[in-house]
Amino acid sequence: MENTFFTSDDAVVTLKTEADKEKVLEFIAKDEWYTPYIWECFAKEIANAPLFFEQYKEQFETELPNGLKCNVPALDNSNEELMETAKDTGLMLGFPANGGIVVKPTRYTAFTSICQRAGISGSTISNMDEKPLISVLPTMEKAQWLSRGFSLHKADCKILYRDGKVSSMLSKEYEILPANETIPRFERKLREDHPDLTFSSGMFSHEYLVLDYMLNDDIMEDSFISMLSEYGVSAKTVKAGVRFSTSDVGNSCVTAAPFYDLDGARIRLGKPICLSHDKGHSIEQFIKMLNGLAMVFKENEDLVEKLGNTQIKHPGGCFLHIIDKNRSLRSGSEDLADELDAEFPAGCTAIDVFLALNKIVEVRNSRKELNPTQLINLTETIAKLLLINYTDYDHVWTDED
Repeated sequence: MENTFFTSDDAVVTLKTEADKEKVLEFIAKDEWYTPYIWECFAKEIANAPLFFEQYKEQFETELPNGLKCNVPALDNSNEELMETAKDTGLMLGFPANGGIVVKPTRYTAFTSICQRAGISGSTISNMDEKPLISVLPTMEKAQWLSRGFSLHKADCKILYRDGKVSSMLSKEYEILPANETIPRFERKLREDHPDLTFSSGMFSHEYLVLDYMLNDDIMEDSFISMLSEYGVSAKTVKAGVRFSTSDVGNSCVTAAPFYDLDGARIRLGKPICLSHDKGHSIEQFIKMLNGLAMVFKENEDLVEKLGNTQIKHPGGCFLHIIDKNRSLRSGSEDLADELDAEFPAGCTAIDVFLALNKIVEVRNSRKELNPTQLINLTETIAKLLLINYTDYDHVWTDED
């Protein structure tokens, strides 16, 4: 099967233009969702043996958990794609579709939700690598365990089939909020108050879609840069923006997150607007929530102003104590504390420390360490630091720390 975007299941595609974004939406529009009962599904092993892959290229016979055999449609996956599944999850998922039974390869994004639908968790089922104190459960046995687990569950589920593989097997409570339908409405809504809205950039993977938009609102931007200058923060250019993100494999809500771009560095601010994929939620609800976007910007700017009025005596120490409490930020924080102390030998304000924390994103991006999932998790972790009391961390960092 020809991959439209991805060279591999874990590939990340950078979106630079409006045309890139539109191609992604066209790609997502081809998603296929199936809603079988969980007990109707079953797992099969796909062995890491390329010589046997050809058997799947024509209609092939498979044995169902009840012992009956049936013919299933041929796969249109390439040998490389089947090899990727064989090396990764090693599992095919069978389920009713189109009046018959289909058996499809799975990608890594589906494994957790497959285990959840079977009601099975823990290291025995999830371990993929041989370790000194735990061996790997053979894939055939994993498939049998999962199939047996499926057979005990009477609820229906929602299976996402994307780009030739099963991407997720979500619960019946998961509400599908298709990005290809949500984003055009999201853009139209933002343009009501920000007619000069433009797409800036984005990232797309099998886990996340992340899109950054610039509001191009001179009044907002002039107000923010004026406030920053009052607290000694200089920036040649300040642009207001909104980050849209979503996940169709159950990783996140549909989110609109405010940010400011300071000389090319994007600073996430505080709490985003989020709508979970819980049953009953709709695109219409998310669009209505965007009415509060201006208030979200205002509340976050008030928090920035509070940080600007908070004096910090030990910039590097404050930075390091915050990092110590948020250890996921350690990578990329090297030298930033020293830079703070060098720039502000007589102390600074909490906004200076917050901006230094945001530089961790720049450092990791420059190292090409961040995929969309990591970018979202990191930026949201740092955004929450807008809410903390920085004076609680304002101490000298010692070797004993």
